[in-house]
Amino acid sequence: MSCTLASLAIASITFEVKAQTTVTVCDTYANTAGVSGSNFPASQASATVVCTKPDPAIAIDKTGPATATAGEGILYTLAVKNTGPTAFPDGAVLLTDALCEAPPVLVSRNGDGTPGFLDPGETWTYTCTVRTVLGQTQVVNVAQVTGTDVNGRSASASDDATTTLSQPPAPQGAVAGVQQARVIRGTAKLRGPTGCAARTVRAVVTGRRIAKVVWTVDGKRTKTLTKADKNGRWTLSLRTRKYRYGTHTVRARVTFVAAAKTKSRTLRMNVIRCRRVVKAAFTG
Repeated sequence: MSCTLASLAIASITFEVKAQTTVTVCDTYANTAGVSGSNFPASQASATVVCTKPDPAIAIDKTGPATATAGEGILYTLAVKNTGPTAFPDGAVLLTDALCEAPPVLVSRNGDGTPGFLDPGETWTYTCTVRTVLGQTQVVNVAQVTGTDVNGRSASASDDATTTLSQPPAPQGAVAGVQQARVIRGTAKLRGPTGCAARTVRAVVTGRRIAKVVWTVDGKRTKTLTKADKNGRWTLSLRTRKYRYGTHTVRARVTFVAAAKTKSRTLRMNVIRCRRVVKAAFTG
């Protein structure tokens, strides 16, 4: 560009230079301008402009049911939106959810005309399922997304969803999730001598799930046992000479532990004290 200035004239001339940039094409621009004249030396001046690429931005919105039943799978929806000025290539959008039984699945691009890119303002929808167990009361599930844009810059976001769990009804006759225990019933058997008794008689109760044995002789309480001996026997010893000659009734009242769900039983036997027979001796 050239112009003519009158002698001793003072003028100001402004030039505007524009360089077109984009979010993907950006550089450092250095511009130099010079001036020269026939009656003054040439002169130059420079200016540098640094173009900075914009930062990407991404957001995620996670939704799911407020309540569910423990033991069921819970389906969650994850909406990922590009809230920045640059696009994210399809393969550069990484979505994770630690509690999901499988990685989140892309189910809709919501009418995206350029499905190879998550462009600014667009939203893609994903889903995943969280498996719960009996006894669990709550699911606090956090999803995270990271996108790397066309400029190689990354942005991340996270969101959570909370689901309160109720327990399923307990099966009939059992606590929920616990099988009803089998009841082991109590048993008892009384053994003792028959016929004429010796000087000492032992009556013995054996069985299982026994808690206590109360012994009576002829209706009078004789002994109470709350623990079996080392062989598991509940024994009553009687000295027969304390009793008159004849038949005496021995009873054992057996009580079982509560868990056996067995009614108390009364066992009975007879002890006979016989008279000594003296045979006459004959002499010839």
